[in-house]
Amino acid sequence: MRKLIIGLCALSVLALAPVTAMCETPAAAAADAVTIRKIALTRRYFKAMEMDKLIGSMMQSMTPIMIEQQRKANPAVTAEQGKAIADSVIETMAAVTPAYIDKTIEVYADAFTEEELTEMVTFYESPVGQSIVHKTPALMPKTTQIMVDMIPELQADMTKRLCKKIDCAALEKAQASK
Repeated sequence: MRKLIIGLCALSVLALAPVTAMCETPAAAAADAVTIRKIALTRRYFKAMEMDKLIGSMMQSMTPIMIEQQRKANPAVTAEQGKAIADSVIETMAAVTPAYIDKTIEVYADAFTEEELTEMVTFYESPVGQSIVHKTPALMPKTTQIMVDMIPELQADMTKRLCKKIDCAALEKAQASK
């Protein structure tokens, strides 16, 4: 059970990575330093993007799938335990999201120029930007399901690529002897 919880925590943290990565640029692209104005623009951008809701929506759509995969790997997890774990993951992520957002503001302010942040805020505060923001959460369950459906293919491809780099037969033998 402890391994399951640790695994879910790790997956929760990894789930946040796409949210931050989808708007990052290399630090070299940001020609100016972090300023109070850039921090303020980043806050406006996060507010316009409804970043807290976006993260919540992503967790809502991913958690049941993560739980189901964990239950397949560990059949001893009951439906009741799975629900308790899912609820705990979602509650924890909701509780830490404000702190996470606060801590990522400087990262964004550093990654983007003031001009880029101004344009991002202008766009996401516009009617078209807000339309995109409000439609995006509805896409999460659909895009998450696409990824879940692709997992067997991805695992097979990763295994094939890995076994070209390491001796998988020897590794399997070593694991079987434990």
